[in-house]
Amino acid sequence: MSLKALMRLRENVEDASWLHFTEDEHVRWSGRPSRFTIVFALVVGLVFALVGIVGTVVLMSVLNG
Repeated sequence: MSLKALMRLRENVEDASWLHFTEDEHVRWSGRPSRFTIVFALVVGLVFALVGIVGTVVLMSVLNG
C-alpha cells in the first residue's frame, strides 16, 4: 500500500463520527506533533545505551585482569 493510500485512510477530525460539536463549537486546529520532536529523546537514549555497553565491557575487562 502506498503512502498516499495510507494518508487517505486516516480519519479527519472534521469528519469523525465519534466527535460531536454543539452549535457554538468548531475545530480551530487539527494536526499532530512533528516526527522530529522525538529525535532528542532518541539520541539521548542511544547515548545512554552505548555508555552502558562500553562501561560494562570496560568494567568486565578491568575486573577480569
